[in-house]
Amino acid sequence: MTTLTQAASAGGITLTSTAASSDVLLSNANDMTGAITFAGTLSNFRNVNLQNTDAAALMPTNLGSLSNLNNLTLTYDNAAIAFPTITAAGNLSATAGGAITETGALIVTGTQL
Repeated sequence: MTTLTQAASAGGITLTSTAASSDVLLSNANDMTGAITFAGTLSNFRNVNLQNTDAAALMPTNLGSLSNLNNLTLTYDNAAIAFPTITAAGNLSATAGGAITETGALIVTGTQL
């Protein structure tokens, strides 16, 4: 599990998983100005919780490639969210400082907020 206990300020970041059932918990007031990319074994990522306060926050570049995604929570305080095609076995929660749209199909078994 990747947990950030303090807010981070970064350009682009790569989150790599080599362990099954990995969770990414970046739920503080992070200011990430560049691309966010998942790497390693993409089927290992399970729950993703990401907060980004940057006004030009970008969606993770390959979010739709997480084939075992369970719960997804995105909080973009000052930016819009445009979802690509995503399949999630659990819940989807999105909070944005702009419009929330989708550019592909959202397949979510649980609750969509």
